[in-house]
Amino acid sequence: MDDKEILDRLQFLYSSRLSVLNDRHQYEWKNFFGEIGLILALDAAVLQFRIHLTGWMFYGWILLISGLFTASIFYHWQLQLRNYLDRRAMNEINNRICQALNLPEESQIFEGDKKTRSLPKRRLRLRQLWAFFSQMGLLLLVALGSIGLAIWPPDSIKSTAAPMAPCYCSCAVASSSGKDTSPIRHLNATETVKINTPTYRSVVK
Repeated sequence: MDDKEILDRLQFLYSSRLSVLNDRHQYEWKNFFGEIGLILALDAAVLQFRIHLTGWMFYGWILLISGLFTASIFYHWQLQLRNYLDRRAMNEINNRICQALNLPEESQIFEGDKKTRSLPKRRLRLRQLWAFFSQMGLLLLVALGSIGLAIWPPDSIKSTAAPMAPCYCSCAVASSSGKDTSPIRHLNATETVKINTPTYRSVVK
């Protein structure tokens, strides 16, 4: 097998890995935003129809959101591991192509810098999984907001404004029927007030 044939096969392997990696990236983010959209749609339905999550509905809601979040963690973790393995394979293929072309190791075409190569595999894997941690952090905030909606529904939040004191009047109150009621009572908006003012006569001696 001559050098040209080796380079063609290496290039084919690199292109096939790159194609699979790009396809995986496309539906990876579509699935991620679809999961967030599903949780937000459920929250919107609860708010719109004023559903009170009590009893078994409350625990079912907690299990639903927790199960969806757990399944997302497992799915995206496996997906990022596949991406990591593809990137490592592509870097190795790229290095072999550079060696076949007799390029110096100081060339920028080689994989990364020497510091990246000297890192342990575990630390290197965590460094390259930054997308997983950012995705799960955002999904965790959305899931906690949905669980908080079940624990503290908007209808249970009372207004902080001080209640108005009832209005009492020491006077005779005449209702719309014309009958007098008790002299001290709370006034309704449909009632009228009739105040009996005493009259005074001056006495001249």
